Amino acid sequence: GKQYKFLQKEYNLEVRHALSKGDIARGSIGKFEEEFARFLGVKHCITVHSRTDAVFFTLKALGVNSNDEVITTSMNFIGTLAAIKHCGATITLIDIKDMPNEFELKIKNIRIVDATNLISPKTINENTIYVFSFDYERILGCYGDGGAICTNSDEVAHNTALLRNLYQIKGVVLHHMDYGWSSTLDNIHAILLRLKLKKVPQYISYRKRIAEVYDKELKDVVIVPSERQVYQNYEIQSEKRDDLAKYLLLQEVETQIKYSPPYHKIDGLGLSHFNLPITEALS
Repeated sequence: GKQYKFLQKEYNLEVRHALSKGDIARGSIGKFEEEFARFLGVKHCITVHSRTDAVFFTLKALGVNSNDEVITTSMNFIGTLAAIKHCGATITLIDIKDMPNEFELKIKNIRIVDATNLISPKTINENTIYVFSFDYERILGCYGDGGAICTNSDEVAHNTALLRNLYQIKGVVLHHMDYGWSSTLDNIHAILLRLKLKKVPQYISYRKRIAEVYDKELKDVVIVPSERQVYQNYEIQSEKRDDLAKYLLLQEVETQIKYSPPYHKIDGLGLSHFNLPITEALS
């Protein structure tokens, strides 16, 4: 809402321009992919419909199947665990103290990191693939679903680009090498993401200033988060968490309690046999 007020004039103009030309398919998508890759300092950005698709296509591009094991944490997004399941791989969960980024997967010698909360990864190499969500809650978000795969690997970029577009050969209409999935970012969303990308450094700086105020005022009351590069959220810990959440709600302060219960406790995933004491204590 607030961000839209600042972008309203320019966004509405760009959308009207696209619609007047009938440019609703891919006009701004390729431009956003180039700009986001340049912003991150990577060779490739492949946009897809959602973060779940980004994880799934990355796993498929790496050839992950029922013979493979994928290591991650239970304090992850349910779509990430679902993507692993859909590939048929075995999920091995470790407690969050053993994984520096809870939104991370390890498969063979490859790291897949959900960088939505990082925005500008410090280092990206051939063995690290970053996936992003562009949903409306994110610093860089659109008015719906959206995701991306960012990598320096030519092979991963090539394979994920084919998978997302029914294996259609680039530049050749209705010529398909195989069958895959239809998972593309909406062009209208790409228009907004291009506008917001220019302001991401400002958004990050603004959130850091707010976090500094929270740190100062809350450090003697609750456990505050360690300093970080980007504050997508501001997570606190309290022994009276539920009571505190109710109190803040009465004061019209929005809070969220995520991953409660933790996902390994969901019967359908078949992961309840894992012993994850720290994860369960925090959930």
